[in-house]
Amino acid sequence: MIQDKRVLAVIPARGGSKGLPRKNILPLGDKPLIDWTLNAADTSEYVDRFVVSSDDTEILEVARRWGPDVPLVRPAELAADNIPGTVAFHHAVREIGQGFDYAVLLQPTSPFRTAEDIDNCIRICVEKNASSAVSMIIPEKSPYWMYTQTPAGHLEKLLPAPIKANRQEQPLCLVPNGAIYVMETSRVLQETYLIVDDTVPYIMSQERSLDIDTALDMAIAELLVQRGK
Repeated sequence: MIQDKRVLAVIPARGGSKGLPRKNILPLGDKPLIDWTLNAADTSEYVDRFVVSSDDTEILEVARRWGPDVPLVRPAELAADNIPGTVAFHHAVREIGQGFDYAVLLQPTSPFRTAEDIDNCIRICVEKNASSAVSMIIPEKSPYWMYTQTPAGHLEKLLPAPIKANRQEQPLCLVPNGAIYVMETSRVLQETYLIVDDTVPYIMSQERSLDIDTALDMAIAELLVQRGK
């Protein structure tokens, strides 16, 4: 709870994954991948309840180890490959979001996002009186240095040249890292997207922003764990 506001966290974890099969329960360090996110949610100061939304029996069994009310069975039609994670978020809020002021979406593929990150993102959202807050990273390559290709095959600037040509003086660019989405519960049920007109950013480091989608991502994550990063 924060400023008398109750917070629900939703961890969507469907069973299917084409890029890295069964990735949500693959071992990372000494525990399944999803446990990293469950631990962060459990130790958060502001999260009052957290649930795992899944269509998969094995994932739901992993979730039950964290408490009998943690699993939320997701209908199979909401777990297809072409269904975005935000659909599961909407479903969870409709099912159990009553009585909560804020809902937080935590992707299990972001294992290095910490409880402190979750709390900081929630705090920014509440203190700035924003409808939502989203975790972001500063990209290594600015889009002001990027090009696209014209129909004729020629290079064309993706964005107009900034006023300042020096890299350090270019406008700040931010990219969602997929780790944390915070939104007023009432707005979740109204909006298709989680970034709206008054969304505020919470900036995270590159290392804590690792998003596991491929076997290479998992290998990098394992290396970071072994090195105590």
